[in-house]
Formats: sequence, structure tokens, C-alpha cells
Amino acid sequence: MKEETWLVTEYQRFAEFLWRNEEVGERRVQFLVTLTTAICGGVAGLSAYYGERLPSETLDVVLVGGMCAVFIFGLLTFLRLLQRNRVTDSYKAALDYLRGQAKKLSPGLAELELPLGRTGSRFLRGGLAETTAAANSFTISVIAWIGAERSHRPLLASLAAIVSLALHIALMSILRRRQGSLGQYYRAGVGAVITNGRGEVLACERSDDPGSWQLPQGGMEEAEAPDEALRRELGEETGLALAQLRLLESRSLLLAYDLPPQYRSAKTGRGQVQHWFFLEFSKAELPAISLGREFRAWRWMPIPDLVAGAVDFRRAVYRQIENRLKSLLADEGSK
Repeated sequence: MKEETWLVTEYQRFAEFLWRNEEVGERRVQFLVTLTTAICGGVAGLSAYYGERLPSETLDVVLVGGMCAVFIFGLLTFLRLLQRNRVTDSYKAALDYLRGQAKKLSPGLAELELPLGRTGSRFLRGGLAETTAAANSFTISVIAWIGAERSHRPLLASLAAIVSLALHIALMSILRRRQGSLGQYYRAGVGAVITNGRGEVLACERSDDPGSWQLPQGGMEEAEAPDEALRRELGEETGLALAQLRLLESRSLLLAYDLPPQYRSAKTGRGQVQHWFFLEFSKAELPAISLGREFRAWRWMPIPDLVAGAVDFRRAVYRQIENRLKSLLADEGSK
């Protein structure tokens, strides 16, 4: 009951964070629209009131200056919205995780799915960042058109506006895709803690980083269940079949870690969220181990040694694995 209460409290907390974060983005866009409207209205009023007394060149300078101010503020707003989107993605991931944990604690909720409809084509959907990018593109095209129009070449003015509009849209699109590719999502995966019954675990040396030892692990494929991924990864990385092993605990231990920025990619995202399974050989005789391409060697290693030699970003996870394995082996010894 305490776990369920904690999950509800955490879910409410992150839901409030998500709402506040979205509200901040809306206020930024509203201010940008208000600023743009005020500048355009001011220039229009100035032109109407002083139109006959001020040269057109002066009005153009005022308009270009106002549009440049709008563009600079609009660009800053766009970058802030990209950051807001990254934070929103992290909050959504936290809410999805909490929902998943609630389903595990309440089997009756396992089949519960919210009746949300499809949102339609991605091309036709636009968020605040896309709206701001479109407004910035229009602003810079106006600036380019006025600048070229002063040369008294209407065709050149139109061409300059079109080219600047296209270039700015392309730049915003690149920034948007980069934000999505290196977003806040975590790659789902599985890991195997395989013990030989003597307190040692199967450690593998990476082929691409000699001297670096780790536990077997791998990413989950789309629509793949954790136990299915475990069976596949065991075969690919160790040559072992799940039937040769005995689960020490029916439920997996869900752990996550962040990757250093230089190791992040579209494939890995920000880091890993892994289902760790604790296994032991079901027979006294240990079968042969056949490593896949990812590893170059294997050995039985005391888990404290593995934790001490692990890379920094994995060490905290391995320390939790060490504590859980000790607890499971102690329970096994007391039976």
C-alpha cells in the first residue's frame, strides 16, 4: 500500500511539472505574438500619421529595426521552446514509467489503456516550436524583401524574400530534428547477472575497449517483451540458452543510467533503462560459453571486483546489482 501511495504522489508531482512546463512555453509564444503585433501596429500608425512628412527610407529603417528585434527575440524563444520540449519529453517518460510500475503492482490494471485517438499525419501537426519557427521565417523574409526592394528591383526583392524564407525554414528544421534525435528518451534494454553458485558472475571484456569488463546486456527490439529480449541477448552474446539457467527472482530489477554526452546518439538517446535478470546455472556442470562479436573474452569475476572496475556511468547501477545479488544469494542459502 505504501508503494502505491508513493507512485500516486510521484505521478501527481510529475504531472504538475509537465503542466507548468507547457504553460511556460505558451506564455513565451504569447509574448512573442504580442511584441510582433505591437511593433507592426506601431510602424503602421507611424506611417499613417507621419506618412507625408517622413521619407519612405526612414519608415523602412524603423520597420527593419523593429523586425530585427522581433527576429532576435523570436530566435531566442525558439531555442527556449526546444529546451522546453526536451524537459517535456523527460516528464512524459517519467509518467509512463510510473504508470508501468502501477500496473505491475495492480494486475487488474494490466490491460487498461486510455482510449486516445490518432493524432493524424505528423506533417499536419505543429507545436509551439514549429509555430515560432514559421513566425521567424516570415519576419526574416520581410526584412530581406525590404532590403532588396530599396534597390528598386521588384524581382530581386521577391527572390531574396523567398530564398531567405527557405533557408531559415531549413535551419529551424535541422535544429528541430537534432533536438529530436538527441532527446531525453532512454533506450530500453535487458541485462543478465549470471552466477556460478560460488559468488562469482559472468563478466565479458568488450571488443571495442580492451580491459573494460561488463555484464551481458543489450537493447530491446520494438514490441519485444523483456523475457523475449533476455532469451535473444543470451544467445547472441553468450551462446547460452535460457533453459540452461534458473531465475533467482521472477521479477526483473529495473535500473537506469545516463550516458556521457560524447557517447549519446540517435540509437542510445540519453542513456539506458534496463530490466536486469538474476540467473544461476541449473546444473553443477557449467556449459560452454560462446561470445558474440561485441565481446572478446569472458571470465568468472567476484562482483565487487566488477563494480570497482566498471566505467563511471555504470558503477552506480552495478552497485545496486551487487546489493541485490547478495540479498538473493543469502535468501538462497537460508532455504
